[in-house]
This record gives sequence, structure tokens and C-alpha cells, in this order.
Amino acid sequence: TDSRMDVDVDVKFDVPEELAGTDVVIFEYLYDEAYPDEMIAFEEDLGNADQTVHFPKIGTTFTDDATGEHVAYPDEVVKHTDKIAYKNLLPGIKCKAKATLKYQDTGETVIDADGKELVQELEFTPESADGAVYVTFEFNASLLAGKSITAFEEIYVNDRLVMSECDLDNEDQTIHYPSMGTT
Repeated sequence: TDSRMDVDVDVKFDVPEELAGTDVVIFEYLYDEAYPDEMIAFEEDLGNADQTVHFPKIGTTFTDDATGEHVAYPDEVVKHTDKIAYKNLLPGIKCKAKATLKYQDTGETVIDADGKELVQELEFTPESADGAVYVTFEFNASLLAGKSITAFEEIYVNDRLVMSECDLDNEDQTIHYPSMGTT
């Protein structure tokens, strides 16, 4: 038999939220079936990049450009910016940020006064593991008086979702439009 061989082993597990933004190094132990109590080889190298799994993390802030706050006027032209701060992405690997605006009360995708779904995508290549990208929305908000909208964010690497922030109750991701009137 060949004393040198490569074997691929798929390891599937649920990733707890506590691992977001960290690196995990996989240790390997090899046992002979005939002698299950005797380890015959092992790999325990914390510095081995080939054995390291990077778990990215994002934090987001969605604000109105005119007010700089989470409150906007339901004007015919508004501009909002969604800051997506990321941690632990691999530098030099092309990524895609996708932001979708949702009605906070229903979770449905926002459709502006012109009938357009409010979804934006931005391709980027991180220069460092930690950084931020900015996704901008400019649209007709004249039908949003009295409503609140929340930004949902997703980051993809090689068309695979690697992290998301999708929480209708997150006030950092929400813009409120006051309803005004006279009596």
C-alpha cells in the first residue's frame, strides 16, 4: 500500500453565532480501525492556513442622507445609504453585497411610487479582512408617509451566501417616514 495518500473528508456542522468574525483551525487525528485506541497520525498546527476556516461577520447601519438619521421625509426624491461593515472576509476575493428594502410591518419588499422593487447589488473586492461598503438607494418615497422600512443585507462569495443581516426589528437598519397633516 501507498504510505502517502490524500483523503477528502466533508465535515458538516451548524455554525453558532459566536463564531461570526473568527477563524477556526481544524485539527485532524487518524486512527487504524484494527487498533482504535492508537493514534497513528495527527495534524495540530494553529498556523496552517489550509486548515483554517474563516467565519465572516457584518454589522449594518441604514440612514437617510439628508437627515443623517433613521428618519426621512416622504419626498419624491430621497437618498438613503446602507453601510455594510464586514469583518473577516478574505482580501482579494470578489464579493457581492445585496441590499433589499422591506416594509417593517409586513416584511414584504418595498415597491417605490414608480413601481420598482427596491433592491441594490454592489460587487466589491475587499483590500483587507475588515472594512465597509456602501449601498445607496435613490427613489420616490412619496407613498411611504407613516411607514417604516428596513434594509436586509446579504454578502455573497462565488454566488454563495456567506453572511446576512435580516432583522425587521433592528432599528439600526430601519428608516421611519413620519405622517404629517393638518386639522
